[in-house]
Amino acid sequence: MRIQTSQTALERGLSIVSHAVAARHSLDQLRHVHMLVAEDGVRLTATDTEIALIAQIDASIAETGAITVPHRFLHDLVSSLDGGDVELSVAADSQVVQIRASDANESSIHGMSADSYPHIPDQSDGDTIKIVASELRDALKHVVFAAASDDGRPVLTGVHFTFNGTQMTLAAADGFRLAVYDMQVASELSEQLEITVPARALRELERLLSDSDSTVDLYLHSDRSYVRFHLPTTQLTAQLIQGNYPTYDQLIPSEYQTRVVLLGDTLQQSVRSAAVFARESSGIVRLRFHGGEEERGITLTARADELGAHRGEVGASVEGEDSRIAYNVRYLQEALQVASGPAEIAMETSGPSNPGVFRVVGRDNYVHVLMPMFVQWEDS
Repeated sequence: MRIQTSQTALERGLSIVSHAVAARHSLDQLRHVHMLVAEDGVRLTATDTEIALIAQIDASIAETGAITVPHRFLHDLVSSLDGGDVELSVAADSQVVQIRASDANESSIHGMSADSYPHIPDQSDGDTIKIVASELRDALKHVVFAAASDDGRPVLTGVHFTFNGTQMTLAAADGFRLAVYDMQVASELSEQLEITVPARALRELERLLSDSDSTVDLYLHSDRSYVRFHLPTTQLTAQLIQGNYPTYDQLIPSEYQTRVVLLGDTLQQSVRSAAVFARESSGIVRLRFHGGEEERGITLTARADELGAHRGEVGASVEGEDSRIAYNVRYLQEALQVASGPAEIAMETSGPSNPGVFRVVGRDNYVHVLMPMFVQWEDS
């Protein structure tokens, strides 16, 4: 095998696939990058058996072939080169990659046979759904953060996708919060379908997606065991999480006693100040909603044991009766981050022991439900 490419293109490709390289694994090749040189191009692949990333790079191809190379070693070497062109070659019946750079650097790295590298499923029989890249990125931003981070209930470490006609619904929950986002897709399946995609894979996908109107192809294998996302020069494959996702519709309150509307940025700033104190204690921030004519808005309080206390006032439009609720400050901040900028948010509550609901005003395709914390309340 022999190719010539730019140092920039090779480094970029190695960086893209780096997030799928296994940091620690008994199988040495999972710490390698698989390099396939075919007549139609060069593909770099990395996998930890749960997700796989494939990056296509531009290159001038002299001889085809395939090999695996220790990823970190190759990436560090290529990153150290001073731009220009790079030539990679492997002699027949050899597992050594010769690397020659335009600045007269010459190196050799011992690789392994590509034949024993884990198989990455190819696209065969299945379904393909076309999604606008910028819209998918926005959906992931609103949902993925709410997935569980521990493996106590494996299905909750994923994001649940429901396909129904041209509508796609994404939902994530961890037992303390729930985020649900509806969007339209450019193509539809002939039947309703539900799958659960690992949140880790979707975080990588969000990183790769652009804000353009280009199309992403979501490919579902016929046995529904894995999903693949096709971007212009990158592919991401992930094993689907098996198991029944909880029925979440019934967790979204249909009524409220108090509804508060204000700019998301305004509330974020106030919560940011309260968080300084809440993080030093039990992570609790208390919110009181005032609907009276003289005092209309929100009071936020937080205490840090033996250190001090914080109280903040935020003006807001309040509908309904006075109310109060306490939240985990980290969960509250993450819920508010998706409404950053000039957007208004609406908070709906039905008392301190019932879930709170967050919505973006003017967008009926997103809802975030947050469980309250049970605290002692002072009368004042």
